[in-house]
Amino acid sequence: LLGITSALPEPFAKTSDQPWPWQLRAEFESGRVSTQLADKAAARFQTLNSGALAAEVVLGNAVQRPNWPSQPGWRLEAGLDTLDPMAWHAVLSPILSGGALASASSGESTPLEVLLRAGCLRFRDKCFGAFNASGTLTGQRAALQLSGDMLSGRLDYQPASERPLDVAISMLVLDRLLDLPAKEHDATVAAPDSWVDAIETQHVAPVAIPDWLAELPNGRLRLADISVGGTRFGPLTAYWQTDDRRFSLSPVGLTLGQLSARGELVWEGNAVNSRTRADISIQGGDVGTALEQLNQPVAMRSRTTDLAAELTWSGAPWQLDLSRAGGEMSADIRDGRFVTLESTPARLVGLLNFDNILRRLRFDFSDLTGQGTAFDRVHGTADVAGGQLLLRGPLQIDAPATTLTLTGSVNLLQRELDQRLGVTLPVSQSLPIAAIAVGAPIVGGALFLADQIFGDALDQATTIYYRVRGPWTSPQVTLEGPQ
Repeated sequence: LLGITSALPEPFAKTSDQPWPWQLRAEFESGRVSTQLADKAAARFQTLNSGALAAEVVLGNAVQRPNWPSQPGWRLEAGLDTLDPMAWHAVLSPILSGGALASASSGESTPLEVLLRAGCLRFRDKCFGAFNASGTLTGQRAALQLSGDMLSGRLDYQPASERPLDVAISMLVLDRLLDLPAKEHDATVAAPDSWVDAIETQHVAPVAIPDWLAELPNGRLRLADISVGGTRFGPLTAYWQTDDRRFSLSPVGLTLGQLSARGELVWEGNAVNSRTRADISIQGGDVGTALEQLNQPVAMRSRTTDLAAELTWSGAPWQLDLSRAGGEMSADIRDGRFVTLESTPARLVGLLNFDNILRRLRFDFSDLTGQGTAFDRVHGTADVAGGQLLLRGPLQIDAPATTLTLTGSVNLLQRELDQRLGVTLPVSQSLPIAAIAVGAPIVGGALFLADQIFGDALDQATTIYYRVRGPWTSPQVTLEGPQ
């Protein structure tokens, strides 16, 4: 085939000066046809006694003389050293957009079986390991099985079903996918150090609702096991519904340790712009188990957890920008302890807990050296606006015999605190504050100094206030005085 070119991806790309020998053999009496193109492709066709056509085609490194097919329909087997889906999409999309392969709305289609093996699944110049796929098309049902180093699962499509598309993923490794740049030409941009940094993006125009959304069939997604950064979580279940102006995931369910997340996500708009709304509730036991699975520092342990959040933002779900998002959050966490010992507020809670004061006087600091600072309940609500978390009334921390309140705001973009901490203490003449300094020199010393400044007023005070300002990892805590 000299003089003929091919713009298909490797190994089917061909220049005009490459000689690809082609053989074709036809047996008219038996109704058999066989053909082979170099070492790239081979096929056998025959007409069965029923009059149906049976065909077998092999491509790439799977090429060998195929057997004479005995079942009606087509069987396609391909073996590739490298599979680049985007390259194939660029070549085939003009053909597919012309409707050449449009599915019939009624009637029986020709049975089709496809087997694909690739040594390397390539995307944006990165290899994601081996990839295998097998699929069948029979009547009005299509099924696809996938297996590889990053993903394993299956896909079923039945147009007549209420939810035509059913996707079940048994294993998904997200690490390398999350490392990909948003666009191919952004490959040199440094990746953020954490998911928090990733939220701080430049303002971009909201994505409009795409035309193809109306053609996306309703369906269900089930993820059994998700791996990120060496941690695993799941399962996740989500149902989606679409029309020409709206995409909704409802309900969505995800398990993280002892917590279960439930909610919905709605993306709606028009051909010009769009908005996204997310409602989620998280309930269960120990919040620390979820932090462990997310590979985050375990700042808190609890017996029960009840969290809720509602956020809206301009654009698509992946365009979350806290500086332009709005909504509200609430928390109710019970019977737990703070365990981030490096946190100044967490230490302060324990050092000013009345039950702990007695241990301070006995020089007992076991709760600050490994077990954390106990609390009965942490509860409050907050609004999100302009990159700020604004406490709606006080966030209240109920500790044994002590109540703490936080008012103020948190800058989510700069990750800074600007709050006022109130600590209610049953201080009396029978427990002089000066004694606290013996067991707790830092905070106790501050209280001792306050006692000297405020005198008898502190003995009668029910609440002592502190100003908490600065980075949330190391804020400055300064004494303001009694109520």
